[in-house]
Amino acid sequence: MPVELSGLKVVCIAEEVARGDAEGVGKRVREIGSLAEQCVGPGVVVSFGDLKGFVSDEEGGGEGLRGVVGQLAKLLQVHYDKFWLMGAAASYESYLKFVGKFPSIEKDWDLQLLPITSVKPSESYQRPRSR
Repeated sequence: MPVELSGLKVVCIAEEVARGDAEGVGKRVREIGSLAEQCVGPGVVVSFGDLKGFVSDEEGGGEGLRGVVGQLAKLLQVHYDKFWLMGAAASYESYLKFVGKFPSIEKDWDLQLLPITSVKPSESYQRPRSR
C-alpha cells in the first residue's frame, strides 16, 4: 500500500444497509462523522456494500435509509478532502433504480462509475491435477 494511504480508516456499514436498519446505520454514520472530524491521517472510506439496500422494496428496506443518504452527502460536503464512499451495484439497472430514487445523488455523492467485468473460465478448462 502506498505510504500516502498509511493510516486510512475503512468503515463498513454494508450489513446494516443490507438489513435496512436505518437506526443502526444512522448511529454508525454519526460515529463516522466524529471519526472524520478527528482524522489526522489521509481520511476515511465508508463501504456501504450493495446499492440495493438503499432501494429495497422489502418492509423496513430502502425508505428508512433515505435520511442516511442525506447524512452521507453532508459528510462528503464537509470533509470532501478526507472522506469517500464506496459501494457496488450488481447491474446497471440497479444503479438506475438507485439514481431514480435519489435524483440528486450523482451530484451530492459525486458518483464515479467504475465498470467491473469478470471473465469466467470456459467449461472446457480443466484445472491441472497435482500428483
